[in-house]
Amino acid sequence: TVEVVIKQTSQVEFALNPEATMGSIAGTVTDAATGAAVMADVEFPGSDLPGVMSGAEGFEVDEVLAGTYTVQAGAEGYMTATSTVEVVPEEAAEVAIELVRKGVKITLKVLFDHDMASLKPASKAALEGAAKIMKENAGIKVEIHGHTDNVGMPEYNQSLSQRRAQAVVDYLATKLGIARDRLKAKGFGLTKPVASNDTEEGRGQNRRAEFVVVE
Repeated sequence: TVEVVIKQTSQVEFALNPEATMGSIAGTVTDAATGAAVMADVEFPGSDLPGVMSGAEGFEVDEVLAGTYTVQAGAEGYMTATSTVEVVPEEAAEVAIELVRKGVKITLKVLFDHDMASLKPASKAALEGAAKIMKENAGIKVEIHGHTDNVGMPEYNQSLSQRRAQAVVDYLATKLGIARDRLKAKGFGLTKPVASNDTEEGRGQNRRAEFVVVE
């Protein structure tokens, strides 16, 4: 507020605080199969941000101008993965990147109704995790392997495992936006147990779906 007096010049002073334009990026790089931290080189293609190393505690880059950034992580023996992150002023933007190896097998915690190939809603988190891996690792192709225990006829179990694997592929493609040419369903029935079929616990382990990176 200023008072204007006749034949005088009134003066007013403003103290302005500069608008914040900087944030930061913090993230982790882990093995998609084990969840363990990976020592990885992290770069930011298309920006002036310097590359950093991600270790056991992850990585952090401070004084980052607000905007959208590509984050690329690579390590020996792993396929390079990328993600995007939005940096806003005075906040830390978080990114979690999962690296995969060719040939890696990841057991998906997907559930089916008894003797059916319809996915239960509780499988959603596992399938979203699988889609995240494929989106970050844009060059990979994956087979979804279906397996059963030894209860029932081998021919029926073979068919059931194929239908269940296909149900996973269909969900990834139709619900989560993964291109079908990157996915293939393969059923193995009861032929590849990972535990004894003599106990219910073992049979439960054998009734599984696997996410296998083939290229």
